[in-house]
Amino acid sequence: MPKYSAIIVEDDTTTRFLIEDLISQSERFEVIASYASALEALNSNNINTCDVIFLDVEMPGLNGLDLARRIDSNAKIVITTSEKKYAIDAFGVHAFDFILKPVDIPKLLDIAQRLDDTPSSSSEKPIFLKTKEGHVRIDLNEVLAVSAERDYVFYHTKDKRHIARQSMSKVLELSNGYSFIQVHRSYIINLDHVSSFSNDIIVLDQMEVPLSRSFKEAFLSRINKIV
Repeated sequence: MPKYSAIIVEDDTTTRFLIEDLISQSERFEVIASYASALEALNSNNINTCDVIFLDVEMPGLNGLDLARRIDSNAKIVITTSEKKYAIDAFGVHAFDFILKPVDIPKLLDIAQRLDDTPSSSSEKPIFLKTKEGHVRIDLNEVLAVSAERDYVFYHTKDKRHIARQSMSKVLELSNGYSFIQVHRSYIINLDHVSSFSNDIIVLDQMEVPLSRSFKEAFLSRINKIV
């Protein structure tokens, strides 16, 4: 069964820790980050790379519904709240599901089952890169890594390299829903192709990519480590 990456946005510390613990016990989700405020989550790149966002509604400042309206991501939003009155609002922000607190394992397993039964829209759409040779179709599952140099990015596969005039943020947008994560200012990798890694190097088949300190924690939280 697939395991879904998740972030938690919850201002109450006790509730946030409880949800993290329950998610770990469910064995269907992996928490890659948790935030005490909507603004903190909005300013994080994790919101664009996770599969699911467990989102509280009532938070000081920017509330959960406001955050949901600002998110430009394919991540599924699961509203978590103690108030039934927010159910209609949840549909208004196209939430994937709505959980009344307290959150428990059966509710999480039900979310996981619904995710299992939901086709991945991103995997059904071809990606076409605008290159000097024209528009080239790319299968993102076959991309090992994407590197950046000035105003251009290079999509590396086992056999060739495609160049396109794009930003790294655009690459993350295109690859959302796949197993891609940024590991360096100039590199985004496909986790499905990682064969080994050390403190500062990631090996993807025959390609080596630098792992920078600022992205290391996010990388380690996503990779299946053997200890």
